[in-house]
This record gives sequence, structure tokens and C-alpha cells, in this order.
Amino acid sequence: MSEAPAPPRPRGRSCGCGLPLFFLGLLVFAVARELPWGEALRSPRPLPPGHAGLREIGAAEALFREADKDRDGRLDYATLQELGALGLVDPALASGTRAGYRFRVEPSPRAPERRWFATASPLDPGSDPRYYATSDDGWIYVSSAPIPFDAETCRVPAGVLRLAE
Repeated sequence: MSEAPAPPRPRGRSCGCGLPLFFLGLLVFAVARELPWGEALRSPRPLPPGHAGLREIGAAEALFREADKDRDGRLDYATLQELGALGLVDPALASGTRAGYRFRVEPSPRAPERRWFATASPLDPGSDPRYYATSDDGWIYVSSAPIPFDAETCRVPAGVLRLAE
């Protein structure tokens, strides 16, 4: 004797596991956000003022150079005063101090078309002891001590921590 075929499952109905799986996914996401490796799942935190200022400066330097904002026919980099005069950074940053940091920006005296550097030093190292630096390489560096730069090469000395973006 042959067995009778199983009755067809009604259309539009599932096994009933969709809702529990949805809530399980939400629970896993919520727990993962609180674990150390779940930082990327959390909402982004604001950058420290020194770091944020150097990111702005880096974007302004790229725009200044690529658009020849000073219209001198050379694709070179700018000082902080030049960036401020052209409105590429806000007036507070252009003044050299903002949010508890002193900013310094200089193109290389030997190769202003290729190299520049910038530093952000805390006005009161006791309140925030982080020093930041960046250059034409695009990385942000951080240290607990002032970061010296070689003005000729515009390179960060070995041993300074490079931040991951």
C-alpha cells in the first residue's frame, strides 16, 4: 500500500520562529555593543578637540593645494594663517587656539609642494595631556609628550603612536 501524500502547508504561514529570531537578533546586537570589540556598533563619539582640529586642517590643506586657492600657479601647502584668511578653517582655529589647544601648521620650507605638518598641543597639559600631530601622510599621531617635527622632512619621529581611523 502506498502512503497518502502529506497535506499541503497553508500558504502565508511560517513555522512561527520569525518573531523569536528577531528578538534574539536584537538581544545579540545589544550585548555586542557593550563588549570591548563592539565599539563600532555604538554611536560615534565626538573626537577630542586636538584630533578634530587636525582633521579639519588636513582637509583644508588638501583643498588649498589641489584648488590652488592662493592662485600663485603652484600646487603648494599653506600656513594656518593662509587657511584662515581664505575661510578654509573657522576663525577660532585660524587664530591658533581653539578648545584648549594651540595649533601650529607649516609647509616644509624645502618642499612646500609636497610636505606640511601640523601639531595640536594642550594649553593646560594637566587637564588633557594628549599632544597630536599630522602631516601630508594623512595620519593623526598622539603622544603624552610634545611631538617634535623635523621641519625639513615633515615626518613624525619613530615611536609616536599612529591612531587608526
